[in-house]
Amino acid sequence: MEMERTELSSMKKISVIIPTYNRSKMVCKCVRSILNTEYPELEVIIVDDCSPDDTAELIRKEFVGDKKIKYIKNPRNSFQAVSRKTVSLAAAPASRSHSPNPQRLHPCKAGDTSRHLRGGSGSHQ
Repeated sequence: MEMERTELSSMKKISVIIPTYNRSKMVCKCVRSILNTEYPELEVIIVDDCSPDDTAELIRKEFVGDKKIKYIKNPRNSFQAVSRKTVSLAAAPASRSHSPNPQRLHPCKAGDTSRHLRGGSGSHQ
């Protein structure tokens, strides 16, 4: 279903915040799922809590040049509370959606959030 032009221009920006630690393949899968939604005013902020794995490399390689993706790597492991505080400064203020565990983020989460912001309904919890 296509959205009307006036509806697109009045949409609020959604920031999906994904804190991660040593989950490179899962976080990439999660980001792809979010980007496959119909919602155009979307940004994905990945906060890497200083993962020693290949998270940074895979994110940069797979999403290079994508303006919707922001990647922040903590200089040291500081756990999720610090990561959320860090990303709050970079996120769009209108709506934030935290994904505490990328493997559990339902593919429809961003779509449900966008429908809610447009006044519709829908929930996959």
